[in-house]
Amino acid sequence: MTGQAGSGPWVALDALVAAAVSPGSTPTQVVDRVRSQRGVRRATLRGGLVKTEPPIVELLVEYGPGSGQQAMRVYDLTLHPDGTVTWAGSHPP
Repeated sequence: MTGQAGSGPWVALDALVAAAVSPGSTPTQVVDRVRSQRGVRRATLRGGLVKTEPPIVELLVEYGPGSGQQAMRVYDLTLHPDGTVTWAGSHPP
């Protein structure tokens, strides 16, 4: 699972989420950080976990930087036993 390379809102959105997933972050902290960024219209955790080992939490982000471009992306966050997350990848919703 990877983000789309190139230009436009994908690059900005990927950078925004990467910055929000700092070491020791919980899923709720990541959502709060993403929501606080300019251009983010929505950031929510999808209900439940993806049943992998370790499990994955999905973060849905809708982003519109104001230039007419819009992006919606799902970010997979690996959930570690201590409750923290790391970015595992991204894909279309």
